[in-house]
Amino acid sequence: PQTDIEVLAIEPPDIKGFSPFPHEVWYVMDDDHANTNRFMAQPLPFGGVYRIIANEMTTFAISDPIRLSESNASPEVTLVVPKGDDIQVIVTGTDDSPVVRSPVSLWFSPYEGSQYTVHEYETNLSGETTLWRLNTDIDGSYHLLITPEHSWRATLVKNMTIVDGQVRVK
Repeated sequence: PQTDIEVLAIEPPDIKGFSPFPHEVWYVMDDDHANTNRFMAQPLPFGGVYRIIANEMTTFAISDPIRLSESNASPEVTLVVPKGDDIQVIVTGTDDSPVVRSPVSLWFSPYEGSQYTVHEYETNLSGETTLWRLNTDIDGSYHLLITPEHSWRATLVKNMTIVDGQVRVK
């Protein structure tokens, strides 16, 4: 699977006009122009604290915080995107009946105030869906947004709790 990589400024440097939004990275190619699974971040200013975030579809990996300075201008970071776990989500109404064909959006927040829409799912006739390959051992949190069909009321599950490989939403 394709790996997407970004640099996040979690403590932006005190520089007018610097954007804390994700910054690009470039893949490093070998002499034959083949991908080496190595990348290089665009030049970033000293004084900021950054994290590298990698994801393959629904699975994320995040580096420890990196403070750039003159003595630490080009740190090398190794990230391994794990296989992840499949998590079953069970959505029921207040009467415990399954919520059928309900859209379920999965978001990931590597830190407060940030979010990535990871994937859109839909519950089956039993009110269930499976979230694929989640890295549950990661800094950050996952959130679910459930929007039942024929309802104006959505349910937001912040910092979802996984128990025995399941998330139950009522």
